[in-house]
Amino acid sequence: MEDKILTNHLGGPLYLSRELFVRLTEDKNKLGAVNLLDELFSNPDEVWQLELEEPRYVWRYVKFYQEGVLFGIVDLADISELRIADWYFMDHDPDDPDANAQSAAIDAQRTGILKRKYVKK
Repeated sequence: MEDKILTNHLGGPLYLSRELFVRLTEDKNKLGAVNLLDELFSNPDEVWQLELEEPRYVWRYVKFYQEGVLFGIVDLADISELRIADWYFMDHDPDDPDANAQSAAIDAQRTGILKRKYVKK
């Protein structure tokens, strides 16, 4: 597999290296979300900008589903070549006894500066 090129929410290219893909998809949860990555990055519900240590900036993409929320991290170190750094799914079941804790964990990921919020019609 060569590096994969996806489209970001602004219509530009977004790169996923083969090495990172192989390493991340060893995790069955990440492998199960691979088919949702195109939608996550091209049509997210929210995009948050975060400042991490070093200083380093990333965008955290958010896509809501009935079963939970898919998050994707894009490294902004080289704005001319945006790269996917990670993705992960957090379950949410409103009927689960831990539903409040699940919601709180999801909300804790929605931090930083809200760069884009998509309103569903």
